[in-house]
Amino acid sequence: MELVILTGLSGSGKGRVKSALADMGWYCVDNLPPGVAPAMVEYALGQGRHDRLVLVTDARSCRDFGPVLDYTRRAKGMNVKTRVLYVEADQEYIVRRYKETRRRHPLDAQNPSLEDAIEAERSLLTPMREHADMTLDATGLSHNQLSEKLAPWFGPGGAAPEMYIEVRSFGFMRGTPSDADLVFDVRFLPNPFYLSELRPLTGRDAPVAEYVLNRPEAVEFLERLYALADYLIPQYRAENRQKLLVAIGCTGGKHRSVAIAEALGKHVNAAVSHRDLPFYNKEADAQ
Repeated sequence: MELVILTGLSGSGKGRVKSALADMGWYCVDNLPPGVAPAMVEYALGQGRHDRLVLVTDARSCRDFGPVLDYTRRAKGMNVKTRVLYVEADQEYIVRRYKETRRRHPLDAQNPSLEDAIEAERSLLTPMREHADMTLDATGLSHNQLSEKLAPWFGPGGAAPEMYIEVRSFGFMRGTPSDADLVFDVRFLPNPFYLSELRPLTGRDAPVAEYVLNRPEAVEFLERLYALADYLIPQYRAENRQKLLVAIGCTGGKHRSVAIAEALGKHVNAAVSHRDLPFYNKEADAQ
């Protein structure tokens, strides 16, 4: 089991760091009182469900970090790979973020100004920073930039997770998928619906696929689509995207979009789904 104690300055970007770690497959528990940490780790070990655990603890729930450091030392002797990740940022950046969000600093009540509260928190967290396995300055970093910095330390096998690609067919008559990143309309292709021998079939059946894919306009379209996909997918990967959904639409989502989606999915080695085929399967079962 791997355990990360995530801590650092309020307003420095711990929330974005936590999100980046969650994208890498870590199970994250935020604002955990230090006294609960041993029970949480023992539960995770006993259940065997969470072998990569992040516990976030900071000035919101703790004023004495001595017990936290003691526990990290003990955890290392329990066959738990334990690391402390400390997140910080420069004072101007933190002050600007607090003014933008209008939130109160955890130590605001004990200090005359925001700047004093930040400095008091730095002092409070000094033991954690000194014992940190990794100190991350998150000043001005985007989510993607944070992921790039964290991946060598916390990604599976020391790398960011591979982007998941899905190609989904659909019919415009039932609406465009709201979660699609790219949408292609193939209603310009001849429609097998108007051929009585092909109408009952779907784009997954060989006669329909041959009819759709062997048309000159479909051959040219696929050549251009493959070239575009070959260019775009590496660009999306470079941005540390976790998922890319390409939607292919025709009128009903039964013939043309299905055949094109199958062809594109095979070309880019993606998962392929057909949103509207279940409607036609139910119709066929009812007949």
